[in-house]
Amino acid sequence: MFQIIIFFGKKDIFSELVYNFIEKKCKIVQCFFKDDVVNEDNLKKIKFDYIISFLNPKIIKSDFLLSKKCINFHPSIPKYRGVCCASLAILNEDTFFGATCHIINKNIDKGDILYVKEIDMYNEEDCYSLAWRSKVACLELLYKFINFILENNNLP
Repeated sequence: MFQIIIFFGKKDIFSELVYNFIEKKCKIVQCFFKDDVVNEDNLKKIKFDYIISFLNPKIIKSDFLLSKKCINFHPSIPKYRGVCCASLAILNEDTFFGATCHIINKNIDKGDILYVKEIDMYNEEDCYSLAWRSKVACLELLYKFINFILENNNLP
């Protein structure tokens, strides 16, 4: 079944990759980036199946949006919520890091987890390289998620 999607993201190479991938497989009816104003009344007029939040710096708080299938791709493992998670993993001398795909609820990065991808941390890993690799892991989770919903017409 054809899925209709609203996409929230940052305006960067990752969002471009995500947008291009989703657009080939589904239909994106609305796209919002960091500084875009979200008009909820307009969104209420659109029929859509999913909201995808990919490395999105905005926190989605709207009861209307949260009542939908609202999925976040977070560049960290569930142990770390919010921002600067790669720094925390390095400071805590963790041995692995990764990315999480979860349902968005009212608590930041605390919704039901759909997928986690773990990546080994390298000796002498810096924050930039670890953050970059976790974004790549988010991209892999997004591909997995989109293919799953298209095959199963439901959440994992």
